[in-house]
Amino acid sequence: MMSEIDDRAAMAALDCAEGEQPGDAAVVRLRQTLRLLAAFAPQRRGACCGRERLVAYHDGQLGAEEAGRVEAHLASCPCCAADLADLAALTQPPWFEAVVRLAAGAVELVRHSFGQAVRPAPLPARGEATATLQLAAAQDDVDLAVRLLAGSPGGVDVRVQVQRSGAPLERARLQLLRGEALLESRVLSGAEEVVLADLAPGDYALAVTPRAGDELARVRLRIEPEEVR
Repeated sequence: MMSEIDDRAAMAALDCAEGEQPGDAAVVRLRQTLRLLAAFAPQRRGACCGRERLVAYHDGQLGAEEAGRVEAHLASCPCCAADLADLAALTQPPWFEAVVRLAAGAVELVRHSFGQAVRPAPLPARGEATATLQLAAAQDDVDLAVRLLAGSPGGVDVRVQVQRSGAPLERARLQLLRGEALLESRVLSGAEEVVLADLAPGDYALAVTPRAGDELARVRLRIEPEEVR
């Protein structure tokens, strides 16, 4: 068992072996195996971060000294590093992306990561074009619908509707951000769409946050100006 082995002496011996035979793949594999066994050894796992400590570290609730100790431990312990990665994945809201371009009074879809996409209808023989993109996604019991319409010249109107487990969200909040700056915050009310009017070209984020709990979803939205031909 690894608890009965002086792993430091073993590593020193392997360092010598690697120095003599730097291209020996077997030595490299053996060294990696010993490192993993050492990290999983019972006497080391006993000093691992507990769940509560990892949660506090993830949420930034530890002091600088304690956080430093946790970081030093994470650098040498694949078990706790994996636990932290799992924790981060659980708290990360679904991310979606849409890139659109203004085009002759309409909105053109460049790329997206939503589940479905509807391109603008062709120009009708009479009347105005619908000039609307509708994007929809469902993930982790959240149903997200985003409609993009050509607004005033040089802008896009964004309409957002969110449901959770098939029911409208009540009093959740939709935030419009550009970088770290909060541009607008609107309350979602029932099944009604929230309208963010006349967004100029640029990079935005739409964050959906309930009254309590973690963020439900986030959309990266890039609006590109009309191409000059």
